[in-house]
Amino acid sequence: MWAFHPRHPVFLALLLSIAATSVPAQEPADPIREQLARVLREHDAVAASTDALLSGELDAKVKAVGATGNVDALKKVAAEKATYVTAGVVPAWATAIPAVRNTMKSMAEADARLDAAYRAAELAYTRAMKFDQAEAIRAERLDAKHPPVPATPVVATPSNAGSVQESARVPNPATGPVDLMPLIHVEKDALGGRWSRTKNGLVCDNSENASLRIRHALPEEYDFIMEFTRNDGSRSVGQLCWGYGHRFRWALGSAGNTVCGIDRVNGTEASRGTASVAMGLENGRRYSSIVQVRKDRILCYLDDRLLASLKTDYSDLDFPCAIEPGTLGIITGASGGGSFTIHRLAITEITGDGRKPKLAPSRQPSSRTFTDTLAPKRKPKGPRVEPSQGGLR
Repeated sequence: MWAFHPRHPVFLALLLSIAATSVPAQEPADPIREQLARVLREHDAVAASTDALLSGELDAKVKAVGATGNVDALKKVAAEKATYVTAGVVPAWATAIPAVRNTMKSMAEADARLDAAYRAAELAYTRAMKFDQAEAIRAERLDAKHPPVPATPVVATPSNAGSVQESARVPNPATGPVDLMPLIHVEKDALGGRWSRTKNGLVCDNSENASLRIRHALPEEYDFIMEFTRNDGSRSVGQLCWGYGHRFRWALGSAGNTVCGIDRVNGTEASRGTASVAMGLENGRRYSSIVQVRKDRILCYLDDRLLASLKTDYSDLDFPCAIEPGTLGIITGASGGGSFTIHRLAITEITGDGRKPKLAPSRQPSSRTFTDTLAPKRKPKGPRVEPSQGGLR
């Protein structure tokens, strides 16, 4: 009987052929995805450390207050802990703890690194002509950044001082945001500086105090949305708002690109005001800013983070400018140089019909305190601060 010898060349070739078909081929390494995965792991590690510290501080507070036997105080801190667990909102007292401030700063830096890694991966795939992977990366980033609106606790209002009221975050009205870009005529509405309309949006030059008016009738309560990029330089940009007969500005990158804040409050600029946070802008980065005008307060967000909150009846607000009363606008700073691209301007009407805004708010707090159009789908990795007047400094 004839048989193959184990070392016969034909027998060895047959074995190699069988082995090749039985072992699955490994996927080639993807350095772009591997780099993003590394940053994701680092981000999750910082998030876990941050959550552990904040949870520990809240648990310790609950234990300490419970030991006093004060039922009302215990209910308050228990509600604060529940608010943190469900929405990532950090009570204002916790931000006075140095370790909390440091870890929240580290979390914000980790968030920024992750966002930059997503953008870099999308760019790398695009340059490599791998458009499906680029679209997938963009979808991942936007899914984490612009998800559906969840139920979220509301910051305590004057009517429920001493407790934290939980309420569902109100979604946008069915009509959605109104696009303001088509309403702007760059020649007629540019009241300072030189503006031009490009495929990327409205671009202003580096003229000092470049301003642009937005002719749209304002309702009583609204969200003013702006997406923008500072192309170069270090000067600020601000959203001019109107509420109940008074003008104010949400300034971004003010005071030499060191502060974001509301001005003027009782004649005080954002750089020295209570409703401000120490933060500058990065050149070349696209930001999303939302100013929420409500009956009893103003809330200001940048990239989904609540940076400043001001309880007000609007009588303490006054910002002088050339834009006529009752009108929204954009204004850049007087120093630092640099141009801006305004990619998007929109307004979401919350209450009122946009024709007869009231000149004084009612005494009742707004039932729509939060209508964050870019709200997190889950507890944010970077905790937000429940501000008493101005958020985290």
